[in-house]
Amino acid sequence: MELDLKKCARALALIVVGVVFIVSALAKLSSIDSFVLYVFSFGFFSFDVSSVLARLVVGGELFLGAGLLSGLYSRFFKLAAFSALAVFTLFLFALLAMGEEGNCHCMGEVFELSPGKSILKNVILAALLYFGERRFGFRLDKLAVALVAVFSFVWVFAYVPPDFLLKKKELKVGENNLMKYLNEEAAFDGTDFQKGKYIICFYSTKCKVCLLSARKMDLFIDRYNIPDTSVVQLFKAAYGTDFESDGIEYELESQLLAFSEKSEARLVEKRRFVKDADLWSMTHVVPMFVFLKDGKVVDKLNYRGLTDERIELFLSKE
Repeated sequence: MELDLKKCARALALIVVGVVFIVSALAKLSSIDSFVLYVFSFGFFSFDVSSVLARLVVGGELFLGAGLLSGLYSRFFKLAAFSALAVFTLFLFALLAMGEEGNCHCMGEVFELSPGKSILKNVILAALLYFGERRFGFRLDKLAVALVAVFSFVWVFAYVPPDFLLKKKELKVGENNLMKYLNEEAAFDGTDFQKGKYIICFYSTKCKVCLLSARKMDLFIDRYNIPDTSVVQLFKAAYGTDFESDGIEYELESQLLAFSEKSEARLVEKRRFVKDADLWSMTHVVPMFVFLKDGKVVDKLNYRGLTDERIELFLSKE
């Protein structure tokens, strides 16, 4: 009886590790855009490459989790899981060395973990892996394991395809209304938008995609050393906002500070809240990015269309 209990405990240990790998993968997948931006934020890869790498990590975790649950190739899957945990843990130690204490995205945004807590989690999983063993009970056949491997990676890319695989939407801009607003109504310290290059960012403080878009643009600004003075942020005011009421400036600034904190993106000096009528005369959708050169719209993008290639093309224009 003691031997059976020991076998059950060792089998349960591997099952727990397998389930954690699968939960970790699904948690990342549920907020895949944030995870992609996290990978992109380290500056080693382009946004498109970061999109692929993030999905490969998710697919790999699904495969390892399913493999540990399958009962087949126990030695291979244990070694692969140990290796994955070792790589992740080294990465987490590097984050600690850099002073990072925020969410490391090991469990996506479902369970926010600091690098220190995630290291502890990995140590516990490694101990369970060392102790765990599957030598009885339900097992998948070899073909099923192969199908799971293919499904793990294909499904991740099919369920939430990388942006470069999606069809780009046609965007419209009221160019004359935009230039009139920038040069006359906004009056950003006498800036002449008829000369030079500017990036106009349209956001709403109540929009989740706008938070991601602001973070994404912020990363591009840092990567390509785009001056803050060349960026304009135009925010959609909440429906029914009375711009003439007492204390409205404090209320609007509080909304901007909350937006900046949630998006982890800067607020530039050239920023304004825009009335609905003015906003919709310039664009029919938020978030949106409009690239201006010498007073002319040369490109217009949404969150999905904002890539290294489009930024580089704009910055290279003479």
